[in-house]
Amino acid sequence: EAKAAEVLRMKKARESVLKTIGNLVSGEIVYVTHEQFRRDHHNTATLFQCGEINGNKYVTQGALKAWNPATDTVRTIVPEIKGRTIRNPDVSYDGKKILFSMRNNALDDYHLYTVNADGSDLRQLTFAPGVSDIDPVWLPDGDIVFVSTREPKYCMCNRHIMGNLFRMKPDGSNIHQIGKSTLFEGHPRVMDDGRILYDRWEYVD
Repeated sequence: EAKAAEVLRMKKARESVLKTIGNLVSGEIVYVTHEQFRRDHHNTATLFQCGEINGNKYVTQGALKAWNPATDTVRTIVPEIKGRTIRNPDVSYDGKKILFSMRNNALDDYHLYTVNADGSDLRQLTFAPGVSDIDPVWLPDGDIVFVSTREPKYCMCNRHIMGNLFRMKPDGSNIHQIGKSTLFEGHPRVMDDGRILYDRWEYVD
């Protein structure tokens, strides 16, 4: 009886959460699935880049999906394939395209892609070998800001590769660096006034 009561309580709690989210969100919520990243040195270590000290820890895969809280249904936009990891999805301002970073297998690097919201027209935007392109976000003018390891640099206390902010056109052209920190810049987001909010990992001593 206690177990049945707990299951009922959890069911009611879930229904309450779904109702609350459904009242706040019109449409779908885009998200990714993946196996838990392996533990490592610091916040940049989940890249497990080819040629990096911890590259052998890349053991994960997942899909790009959308959840409709009104109907509690899930659909797959980009399916899970063995060894492929998808991360950092960002929906365009008109809701028609999804921008994200994807790595097809342990021998691949993270590159930027777009796909239509219905799962059609999957396109690769960046192709540079030996670097990771992650954390992409749309800018109001259609350009893209993202984090990349294109400028070679390592953290001061280990051999993890660092990334900086870059900007490019929506077709992947005119890539240029806009951040020059000595260590990792990540997770950019566009503020209401057009400025870019991001985090920066650095030494404090």
